[in-house]
Amino acid sequence: MKNKKILLSLVSITTLLPFGLVACQNYQQNDKLKEIVPKNRDIIFNSPVPEAEKTEKMLDSLVNQLYKTEAKRTEFYNLQNSEEYKTKTKAEFKKLSSEYLAQDTLEKKRAFLEKLKTFYNKNWYFFLKNIDKFTGEFYDWLLFPNSKEGGHSQEYKETLKTLEKPKKIVFSNPYFNELKEGDESAELPNTTIFYLKKQKNIFRIIISDIIEENPYIEFEPYSWSFNSGEAQNISINLVSDIAHSALVHGFAEGFVSFEKDMVEKQKYGPPSEMVYLWEEKNA
Repeated sequence: MKNKKILLSLVSITTLLPFGLVACQNYQQNDKLKEIVPKNRDIIFNSPVPEAEKTEKMLDSLVNQLYKTEAKRTEFYNLQNSEEYKTKTKAEFKKLSSEYLAQDTLEKKRAFLEKLKTFYNKNWYFFLKNIDKFTGEFYDWLLFPNSKEGGHSQEYKETLKTLEKPKKIVFSNPYFNELKEGDESAELPNTTIFYLKKQKNIFRIIISDIIEENPYIEFEPYSWSFNSGEAQNISINLVSDIAHSALVHGFAEGFVSFEKDMVEKQKYGPPSEMVYLWEEKNA
């Protein structure tokens, strides 16, 4: 499996080429991947790179996964740079954010979240480019679904009930720190999982139909946030490994690692789901 890496000085952006997206037995699909994916292209910056340029490279990497020809990429960027599009999209983000805040119960917010997700996914680039115009609001504590083999302990779930809700997340700039492909991509046919980090917050981004003509992107309108923990640096590798084990496979060991290793030993603290709403500063 060949890797496509973008290494930016102190911050590494790794976008592994999707040769491992397919289960070992699916040789035919694997051969198709080899035909359409370029091999062994590394971009390495040996000197410090401005944060804006690093972030641009990360977002460009996602764009390249979705739009495979220069013509399609040009069309996409032209739309993103259109003043009409930006004005209309900003207004809709404001409207949806106000409507979400008007939901007065968790159940109502959960139902409305699907509406947010649809719009955020459609306008993912605008959202990420303008992340500093959004404020992270506590939605819920992050818990992975139970499986036949395991789940979160009752002790952990009871502990969450005693915790104060995390404070709002306010970003002072639109720059991201790191983008990496998750290990679980190797076991998800025709799908790539990316983890995009900003400070102590991680977005789990799914790109599906990766070998088809029109891949599409999905992510929740919230991040996995570790702002209540003592740890100052959040490892995408650790978070990805635990998600791979607990979320994808449902292994009991993954849930133990979530609670004992990530939350306690590494002092990440209980992760929360922070939903992002438009709240432009000084607007």
